[in-house]
Amino acid sequence: MSPPDDSTDERTLAALDTNYLACYGALMGSSARGESAERKDVVLVACGAPLARFNIAHARRPFAAPASLIESAARFFDERALPFTVEFRDGRGRGDGRDGRDDAQKRLEDALHAAGYQRVEAAVPGLALAPIPAIPAAPPELVIERVETERDRAAFIQTAAVGFGFPAEGGAAIFSPAFLARPEMEALLGRVDGKPVATSMLFRSGAIAGIYWVSALPDWRRRGYGEALTWAALAAGARAGCNVASLQASTMGRPVYERMGFAHVIDYARFQRVEAGGAREIG
Repeated sequence: MSPPDDSTDERTLAALDTNYLACYGALMGSSARGESAERKDVVLVACGAPLARFNIAHARRPFAAPASLIESAARFFDERALPFTVEFRDGRGRGDGRDGRDDAQKRLEDALHAAGYQRVEAAVPGLALAPIPAIPAAPPELVIERVETERDRAAFIQTAAVGFGFPAEGGAAIFSPAFLARPEMEALLGRVDGKPVATSMLFRSGAIAGIYWVSALPDWRRRGYGEALTWAALAAGARAGCNVASLQASTMGRPVYERMGFAHVIDYARFQRVEAGGAREIG
């Protein structure tokens, strides 16, 4: 899949957005404290904890009424006393010096700034792969299994928590048995000599295989285990009939994914409210 230009198929990009939002909504909606809601112009997903990065107001194009969109998001999260992040697909240049923002995005950004929001980090890159190629063999010592039992779920949560650096108790609340039982998702756990060392997750929507939660324990990195777990999730998606894969890349993981053949096709801009006395990110 080639990087986007001005003629990129909007339906393809929207399908990648849909997978991301469907996965996150199902993840939080299945947890004890989380919830999700959908408005005309924004998708709202709350984890239930005061972590702005995991409470998302995802604005959807064409951003027809930006002030109303922002007010709707703020009302939803303020009623729950939760800090939150406004995010949307970013039209800025992807390292090539271009500013590809359209007028709708500029109006949304102006409205966010007027309401006391600022960009809080660099855009999060979204990568895609199409078609899904032949799957290479995993390192021979690595055993990859689908997470099906409560014991496997606990091991998956602990491994992902250490790999990503978040509290295991938070992972236990989010990765509920109800979510792991959903037919469109598949959690995978990699073991070496019986010890859990890496994770990945597949979430399907239509022809899209969304790849999430790829992690490896710090002491087991640079051995190809994260890449092997990514390939295993891609294989599961291909078996289910998916022909396009997508993921959101970390700085550490992006070179690995690009070596696998993923192309940078989307950026997600993120804004948070920074007014005095307002919601602030914790953690």
